[in-house]
Amino acid sequence: MGGDFLRVDPVLGVRPPRVEGTEIGDRAWMLRFFGPDTDRVLIVNLGTDMTHNPMPEPLLAPLEDQGWQVLWSSEQPEYGGTGVPPLYRDGFLHISGESALVLMPSALTPESAPELL
Repeated sequence: MGGDFLRVDPVLGVRPPRVEGTEIGDRAWMLRFFGPDTDRVLIVNLGTDMTHNPMPEPLLAPLEDQGWQVLWSSEQPEYGGTGVPPLYRDGFLHISGESALVLMPSALTPESAPELL
């Protein structure tokens, strides 16, 4: 998936965006883009790997009965990365170091988030 998804995405393509952000670590921050029906989260981690146990930031909380799935990652091989690691580890959100992610909501199913069920 190329950068075109930013223009056509039903949340990220909206102008002007409705967005809130915060720091989530010493060298990490996030922006949550609010759409009419769904949201997106951009996470930039310039530090080391982070596992949120529990999630310390309300802006990172998924909607009820949903989890997050990766829509885009700088760790994808086409961007020089080594591949996208699982987003959840032992039921907790894991963010790789020196990476960026765009997350989108997904239903909690054994296929989408086996670690959470």
